[in-house]
Parts: sequence; structure tokens; C-alpha cells
Amino acid sequence: MPEFDFDIKKKEWRPSCVNDLVLELGRSFGVTVTLNELYIEGTDYMQKQRIKTEADLKKWLKTESKTYEKFIKIKVPDRLLPKDWEPKKMMVLAPSKKNVLAQYFGDEEVSTRQVQLTLKILDCGHFRLKQTLQGSGPSPYWVIFEGRWKRTPRGFRLEFCIRYPFQKSKKRDEFDLAFEAMPDCKETTLAFSDEAEKQLSGQLPAIVGSDLTSWIELVQEHAKESVPKARFNVEDAEDVASEASKPVGSQQPEQESKTSRTSPSVDTAPQQPPVHQESCSVAEDGEPAWPLYVGLVFFLLLVFGFSWNYLSQPLSGEL
Repeated sequence: MPEFDFDIKKKEWRPSCVNDLVLELGRSFGVTVTLNELYIEGTDYMQKQRIKTEADLKKWLKTESKTYEKFIKIKVPDRLLPKDWEPKKMMVLAPSKKNVLAQYFGDEEVSTRQVQLTLKILDCGHFRLKQTLQGSGPSPYWVIFEGRWKRTPRGFRLEFCIRYPFQKSKKRDEFDLAFEAMPDCKETTLAFSDEAEKQLSGQLPAIVGSDLTSWIELVQEHAKESVPKARFNVEDAEDVASEASKPVGSQQPEQESKTSRTSPSVDTAPQQPPVHQESCSVAEDGEPAWPLYVGLVFFLLLVFGFSWNYLSQPLSGEL
């Protein structure tokens, strides 16, 4: 059973009563829950304490941790999660993540680490934010955020509800899943950076470093259309179907064009013959050039003959 964690060491927020924990769990999952159906426990992974009353909560908050960690954990009832729910593949708050009104991407440096972001604004009033940290083990390290959004005159108002990490491993598809409570980072505003409303910027929760938030800039994937819902629903399905049904022969021209662009030894433009290949047989005016060479040879023979005759005359007179 997944857990809903309150990190007492990292979060500045402190519950004043047990009902604060119950209300925060209900706000995050968008349902009403009661204390009777919850199992609440305090732990630092060396000592544990069951929390049922106000006295139990105050005692645990005052207890000195024996490790660098200190949590309040709530077992999430099965009714709060969708049936057959799979982390990362399915959303918790929305029935589907495919009904996308707008999708934004970003690649930012957060606390010396490069983080990729994907924000999906859904037509049901929910959003999904995925942050990816590369180079963390055998697969990327993902952190998924879900919440509710409202349109503002200059952007979007996001209310964060749940957050959970996910990473595949060689032995298991996922590690022990735990949702992270976000009582101290509930809302943020993303403002449009241009008149076309294709760029967003603002503070988003940070998954690395010591700061709770970081400044992020996002760019919309597609231009805004009059009926974005229909476009995104149809386009995603058609793209997958077209790629799967595309014949091999239809991909050859594209591959050949890519090869011609990337290979320096191939030139698709027609090449004219070099000038020096015709310079020995054709003159500039288009007439044959061999008479010029015959005349030049005949002239050299005449010069050689006259020179020989001139030089031989003094020698014959002396003899």
C-alpha cells in the first residue's frame, strides 16, 4: 500500500493537530477522508510511533530523531487510487492524461544539475508535471507532480496536490512508492513571456538542491488552435498509427535525403564538367585546337632549320 509522507526535516510546515494531516491528505487526492480509515505513523527508520491522538502527534514532533530523517507517514486507502493504477503510466487525479489542451517543455540547470520538464495542461482542470534527472542509475530519475490549474489573464495558476518519484531498476520496475505531501508549496503562477502565449516562466518545485523552488522557462510544443482538445486527441493517435503503418519503401527517399545532407562526399546537385578536361581539345570559341599546336610545331622546325643553316656557313668557309 502506498504511503503519503510528511518530511518533518525538510519541510517548514508543521501540523498543529491530527486533523491537519487528514485535511491535507483529502486536499491532495480531492476526496473526503476520515481519521478512522487512516493508519498514521511517525518514523525515522530506527524508531516508530503510532499517531492516533493530539498527544501522540505532539510527542512525536518533540522526539529527537536518531537519524537525519524524520517522517509522518499515512497509509493511502485503496479507494483513493484508480483501479489498476500504475505509477508514471497513469494519473491519480485525472482519468486520463491524453486530453491535453497545451503541452510545454523545458530544459533548465537546477543546482548544477540539468533537469528536463514536461507540463501537460488537461481539459479536465488537472495538470501533470514531469521532471527528469538524467544520469541517475540505470535509468533516468523522474518526479511526477499532479494538481489543478486555473487560467489567469497572464498565464496559469497551478495548485500542487501530490508528488512522487519513480525510477526503473534492473530487478524491479519501481521501488517502494511514496507520495510526498506538499503543504508548504501548494500554489505557483506561470506567466506568459510572449504575446503568442507559447512561452511560460515562473517558479516550480525543485527536485534537486536545497531550494524548494527554482525559476523555470517552458516552451509550448504546438501552436494554440481553436479546438486544441480535438487536435491533440486525434494527432497523438494518428502519429502512432502512421509510424506503425508506414511502408518501408516510403521511408527510403527521406533516408536518402538525410544521407545527402549529412555525408560530405555526396552532392545531390548536378555537377558541370571541369574546364581543364576540354582545354586540350576545344578552344574558347568552340573550334578545334589541334591546328594551333601543328602551326606551333611547324614554326619551331623553321626556326631550328634557319638557325642550323646560319651556324653551318662559317664552318664550311674555313674548311
